[in-house]
Amino acid sequence: YLRALHEILDQQREHRHAKRHFTDLSLRFHETVVAASHNRALIAQFKGLRFVLEPLYARWMNEDVASLVIASNAALLAAIEAHDAERARSLMHRRLQIIRARQIAAADGEQPPPTG
Repeated sequence: YLRALHEILDQQREHRHAKRHFTDLSLRFHETVVAASHNRALIAQFKGLRFVLEPLYARWMNEDVASLVIASNAALLAAIEAHDAERARSLMHRRLQIIRARQIAAADGEQPPPTG
């Protein structure tokens, strides 16, 4: 799984300007993290959630967001490689808080907060 995550991260760096492809790579990155857990319930939940997340991710994707996503994914991968579960959990929690704040702002017709 680590090799796959590194390959996806490299592809993200290469395709940061291709909105749709980058979005797919972002979701593949997280799908690979979930698959590495070997938790069948989590894997099934993410596969269903992916169809909800994809249009949301694509809506906000731009070059600045792509750079922040790459940095966040690189930090998550480093935490995983270091076997630092608390750091990985903290990074994912922060990411989910940011996504939630963006969605709430968008639903209220406000300018979404920065991604990073």
